[in-house]
Amino acid sequence: MAREGDRSDQSQGVQLATMPALADDWASKYDWRKCEARINSYPHFLTEIDGLDFHFLHVRSKTFELTFLDPRVEAYAVTFG
Repeated sequence: MAREGDRSDQSQGVQLATMPALADDWASKYDWRKCEARINSYPHFLTEIDGLDFHFLHVRSKTFELTFLDPRVEAYAVTFG
């Protein structure tokens, strides 16, 4: 159990004391347009599943030229919303 004031406990999310510095970095240093350009450099797709539209990127690993049957291949799906 975390003690009051323990900044290492993130079991309930980011600590409030961390947020001012993080917000300042986002507002003054983070280059969203650079990240946006990188995201947009990948192929985007749209499909419908059970009546819902899904927008996704399909990006192959540069590390291995493997087939999906190879146990070293890992697939990731990042979702939000």
